[in-house]
Amino acid sequence: MQSRLTKVALLTLVNLIALIPGSLLAEQTSASCSENTLPAPLSALLKSRFAAWRPKQISDLDSYDQQLWRKAHPKQCPGIAVGHFERVDQIAYAILLVPKEKSAGGYKIVVFDPSPSGDGYTSKLLDHAVSEAAPQLVIATVPPGKHSDFEDAKSITTRQDSVLVDWIEGAAVLYYWSGGRYRTLQAAD
Repeated sequence: MQSRLTKVALLTLVNLIALIPGSLLAEQTSASCSENTLPAPLSALLKSRFAAWRPKQISDLDSYDQQLWRKAHPKQCPGIAVGHFERVDQIAYAILLVPKEKSAGGYKIVVFDPSPSGDGYTSKLLDHAVSEAAPQLVIATVPPGKHSDFEDAKSITTRQDSVLVDWIEGAAVLYYWSGGRYRTLQAAD
């Protein structure tokens, strides 16, 4: 009897979740993608140095990739990763920038770290493409720990967060800070 009640409760829960409007889920994720969620000095830097670019939004992904992203990262933006990428005592921002003009192609992945003086941000370009569109490209924060390449031939242990650049259901590259610069590990092929 208890098994039957559990099944009924589970089916009811699934049906209730299905009733949540997709627009509400999109609003939650798009709010995390807004430049307004970034610190004011970083937002100003984006507007001045990267005026033709914006952080990638959940709406930039096709519907299948949106579902995959929401399942894996329900409260995160596919274009903004936040973590302790360079120093354990400073929050940095990795941003996947795409052109504001939808007809333009390309992308830039830039890490913004607070400057030592504390009055702004320094930027480091991790990757970019000039005209190539990358609709499946997303970024995410990966916690410190042991990471292996896709062949398990090389492994590393990171002390800070890392940036995962992922082509959904394709290749993935882990960018990690070591020896005063970003290094890469091919996480998937």
